[in-house]
Amino acid sequence: MKTGVEDILRCPVSAADLALLARADLQLLKAGIQSGRLRHLNGAPVRLDLEAALATPDRGFVYPVVNGIFVLLPGMAIVDGSGPVIPAETDIGASTEAVMRFYDEVGWKKTDDNTYADAQIFEDLRPVSQEYIHMCHMRLRQHFPKRGTYLLDVASGPIQYPEYLTYSEGYERRLCADVSFAALEGAKQKLGECGVYIQCDIQHLPIKDRVVDGFVSLHTLYHVPAQGQRRAFLELLRVLKDEGRGVVVYSWGSRSLLMRLLMPGPGRLRGARQVMCELVRRLMGRANAAGPQSRAGALGGATARGAVALPDTGIRPGFYAHDYAWYRRELAPVCNTEISCWRSVSVPFLKRYIRPGSFGRRFLRALFWLESSYPRFFGRYGQYPAMTFKRPTGSRGPGQPTVGDGRRLRSEVSQTSAVGDQR
Repeated sequence: MKTGVEDILRCPVSAADLALLARADLQLLKAGIQSGRLRHLNGAPVRLDLEAALATPDRGFVYPVVNGIFVLLPGMAIVDGSGPVIPAETDIGASTEAVMRFYDEVGWKKTDDNTYADAQIFEDLRPVSQEYIHMCHMRLRQHFPKRGTYLLDVASGPIQYPEYLTYSEGYERRLCADVSFAALEGAKQKLGECGVYIQCDIQHLPIKDRVVDGFVSLHTLYHVPAQGQRRAFLELLRVLKDEGRGVVVYSWGSRSLLMRLLMPGPGRLRGARQVMCELVRRLMGRANAAGPQSRAGALGGATARGAVALPDTGIRPGFYAHDYAWYRRELAPVCNTEISCWRSVSVPFLKRYIRPGSFGRRFLRALFWLESSYPRFFGRYGQYPAMTFKRPTGSRGPGQPTVGDGRRLRSEVSQTSAVGDQR
């Protein structure tokens, strides 16, 4: 198995180079697993059916390759069973594990009408909103290079919307990085050999410095625990080439001034909001009599189309949206970054106020025009900003500390055997 991308990958724990194990080394590795002398770094026994594996030069960390997917989560490294468990600095933590479980067990399951549960829960799929949502998806293309060698898609999911497929049309390979194995299996079905599939944690990207021409990440960073988001942003900048550009679609959450004015809720401006909301209702009608659904509350309720009831498994992806002040304080001083607008209104707003029919579509076209004409204003005060990043030529870029020492696998993988293609 030779994919041609091993040279750009690195160990997420030690930052050492990775290379495919030769066939003889792979057999030794399997023998060590069967004997019980090897385990995952998180302490769990190894039960994977390995088709290939990546290893650091000293064989301290070995990572499985399963169904063509590079499993590069720190805790999934295969190590000598006598060594310590995963260092706390690289543990994905309960919040990221909850995101992984949610999307493996719920989010990337197909519903009866062949859409993903994620879209049914978190998007407005009604025909009246389709044109607006399509244009918002397509406006992202202006924020990263049109062509190049590698486009990094962080939290790629299964490439669930047709617009997402267009992002990598001018690239040789699309690096699909996601914590969900189910997401990567879905992406592989759509991209085939044009994609590279990496199960990983965005806070510890297993990619070398300055190797991607562009990156895109939609609705990902605010699921990272609040204290880890700065590191995740800097990881994206670390892997970006000189003159590379990328974009992150973020959410201001409840701190969006526009949505606070238009959506009812407690606070000093409650009366003003209710007046404005009543005016909007009278002008446009209500598309959803049940009212808005939050990202957490939507799970288990009626879907956007009202056709499929989704099960409530009790698993929730965390939501840790920072405000604009955090962006200015933590990112702007260390990154070449700007704010523009992806979408200024939330899904609950669309479902509550945009009435099916031509008037609703005309309103959304006018809104899109306003967002395009005043991108900084609507990015700053709307719901979903597009944070764009650029790495100037010669910039040193933010470095990230590495943690952990390689734990040498003992006789199961020979120290003197060559690391190369699996034949």
